[in-house]
Amino acid sequence: MDPTATNTTIYVGRYRYFFQVAAITPAGVGQFTELKNITVTPNIPASPTDLTATGNSQDRTAHLEWKKPDSKVKLYYIYYAWPYSDDTVIGDVKCCNTTLTETTVKDLSPNVTYIFKVTAFNDDGESLQSDPASVTIVGDPLPRPTNLNATPTGFHTIELTWSIDDTSHNWMYGIYYSKSGHYLTEPKEIVNDTKATVPGLESDVLYIFQVGVVGPVGKGPQSIPCVGATQFDPSLQPRDIRARAVDFTTIEVTWRSPRDLPTKLKYKIYYGIPKAGQIEFQAVNVPDTKDTSLAYNITGLIPGAPYTIKLSNGEMTAAMIAKEVNVTTLSSSAPTSLKVFELPRADNDIVGVTLEWTAPDRILNKSLGYAVFMAIGDKPVSWKHQTSSDINVTAIVGLEKNVTYNFKVCTDQYMNYYGEFSDVAQVTLSDTAGSDPHTAHHKKSSKMAAIVAPIIGVVAMLAVALVIFIVRHHRLQRSFTQFANSHYDSRSGTTTFSVEGDGLGEEEDSPMIRGFSDDEPLVVA
Repeated sequence: MDPTATNTTIYVGRYRYFFQVAAITPAGVGQFTELKNITVTPNIPASPTDLTATGNSQDRTAHLEWKKPDSKVKLYYIYYAWPYSDDTVIGDVKCCNTTLTETTVKDLSPNVTYIFKVTAFNDDGESLQSDPASVTIVGDPLPRPTNLNATPTGFHTIELTWSIDDTSHNWMYGIYYSKSGHYLTEPKEIVNDTKATVPGLESDVLYIFQVGVVGPVGKGPQSIPCVGATQFDPSLQPRDIRARAVDFTTIEVTWRSPRDLPTKLKYKIYYGIPKAGQIEFQAVNVPDTKDTSLAYNITGLIPGAPYTIKLSNGEMTAAMIAKEVNVTTLSSSAPTSLKVFELPRADNDIVGVTLEWTAPDRILNKSLGYAVFMAIGDKPVSWKHQTSSDINVTAIVGLEKNVTYNFKVCTDQYMNYYGEFSDVAQVTLSDTAGSDPHTAHHKKSSKMAAIVAPIIGVVAMLAVALVIFIVRHHRLQRSFTQFANSHYDSRSGTTTFSVEGDGLGEEEDSPMIRGFSDDEPLVVA
């Protein structure tokens, strides 16, 4: 991650956000950047106007008044800042809120100039800050604690010590601390000594501390921040453990250290396969590391086996084990395109089916072959291993008529673990003979032939008739031409018919046929 950039979650219901950044190291907290803000939605109220501040040094208060903006307001937030040093101003600190357009801020420190700002808030978010108004509380300044030190004394405690130059009063001290470095307006602990032990902290967590006078005559300036970390608790559990299958025999385990501080730790990964409700764990040691985000590969596992993973930062005890995760190593992927066909029945009336499928894309070993599982009923519940096959086709016989069968296929088992199952193929066997894919294809071809053959016959007959007509036409044309040439005399224009030669019969009374002239057409009906 880029150490100069981070992502911040925007929470629902708040639409305007303010940001400051400071560097935090074991040596202390650096100076905060300039205050930045972002508007998530424009539907927020306008800023209050005409803010005024009047100080009362006697009771160390400041009275604020302002005008309501021209929009709906549910609440007003009051912020103030004050000089932390000659070149640093602390703020803006949200000190209080009100539903009115005025309020009084109490417990201010004498000889300190406060800068106040007000914002308006409604259901759409918070407005921009108003123009500032300042007030100075007159009086002798309260002392500021110095030489603040933090020393871890246990998994959940840190001891603080500090000094105070002014011993004229029996001062009451407020202890301020947080994990984020945000300046707090109210102390979490109040003591009357320059030494205190802060309890109830988280183990191996970095905290920022400040101390300031809170009585008996007002709230004084806070000390320079001090950073301290609690001791590491070895019983802390690793965080965010995850596991994923990398290949047939490898699982990658990832996790985060119990805390984000770079503490050198030794981790142990426990893994095993559940059998009969029990798990016999094996362990692998991870080399010592200060990394806060870690990953480790467990190798030599069984393909397709379900593993339970546990992780600890030392020897396995109930308090140190992270929440277990379950993961299955990769196995052969599922066969595809499973099809089932009813076998044709001969005189022996054997009832059965043929199964065909496509080999899987990912396979552990082709020599394993395939396993076929079968279940009965429309909604199968109980599956049984039916047969095995070295190739992607097999036949199953001995089934019953009018029964619904379901089939699924996978790569056959390796070390008692099968590959992934295919989709389910279902068939209901009929009373009559079924068909395998070849028989079905033959029947389909026969049907096509029964339709096409008559059509081809009709076309052939039409073609033969056409040929006969053409031949006879040519013969008639040729016979007429020969007849005309033999009986017509173009010189005399007469046509002669011989009774004998023409075969017209011996009729003496046959009339003479008059010839035609050249300019008259010869018409023969």
